[in-house]
Amino acid sequence: MKNIAVLIIISIFFFHSAAIADNIDIRYQRAAKYYHMLFDDAAFKKIESNWIKTIKYFESIYQNHSTHAKAPAAMFNSGKLYRALYQYNSKSIYLDRSNIAFRALVKKYPLSSL
Repeated sequence: MKNIAVLIIISIFFFHSAAIADNIDIRYQRAAKYYHMLFDDAAFKKIESNWIKTIKYFESIYQNHSTHAKAPAAMFNSGKLYRALYQYNSKSIYLDRSNIAFRALVKKYPLSSL
């Protein structure tokens, strides 16, 4: 009876972990969709809050799930978006945030190819 209980607990943990990973992949895909819209849709690009919303999607991935396979790419993309937003509107705060993201990427994920 104990063996069955242990198997049930392990199964629940495994399926819960898989569901979380799938959810992170879906969130990454949503962020990537907005990322591409920023560069492909001129009207979408003009609204600063669209940039911030997209960056926040990426940030939530690496801040809340730092060990997930998508975390380094999410951090890299947030840095790229901050840099592009700075180039778009010349607000130095975004250049600073870009630099912070890229430095954190190197420190947190030193083995990443990014």
